[in-house]
Amino acid sequence: HDFEHDKPVWAGVRLRREVLQRLRLSDSEPVDTVKQLARQAGVPVRAAGHYDMGRIIKDVNGMDKAAAEACLTYTLDDIDFDLGRAGKTGAAWAIGDLETVRVNYQGSALANCLRGSGKGAALVERGVNDTVAAIDRAAVKPGKTVVVVPLAILLRRGGVLERLRTRGYEVSSPE
Repeated sequence: HDFEHDKPVWAGVRLRREVLQRLRLSDSEPVDTVKQLARQAGVPVRAAGHYDMGRIIKDVNGMDKAAAEACLTYTLDDIDFDLGRAGKTGAAWAIGDLETVRVNYQGSALANCLRGSGKGAALVERGVNDTVAAIDRAAVKPGKTVVVVPLAILLRRGGVLERLRTRGYEVSSPE
């Protein structure tokens, strides 16, 4: 299967995945590593939500030409933006330097693409809501909780950090 047979949206997704692989980066990290460490330590792992991607894929496949081309443009811009900043962003993220992460993170191409899909936009919103609800539930339980949140829903306007602050949570970077 090659790029010329893909719809523009999926060609962009595949190209982005291949670029990340060549850079030895992954969209599934650090989630995979955190899950593995938690399981090795006997710590329960729970997802904030479960999502049916089949309807989203169908909706994205049904995008009109303008929305599909915009999605491809977001993805190509994302690749260009990330190529020069991935290392700096990763290093900042590793030490909790959210200000540097914000400056070097332009947002998620996928989230931008999903704005062109009614079901996709609803999915992003549900992801934010589910994550905030999971944090609310964990905050009232004794003990400690580790939460791993994709930057796309953590940092976006109206995202998890902003909603936690409006609920009265104190959100700060590690010192």
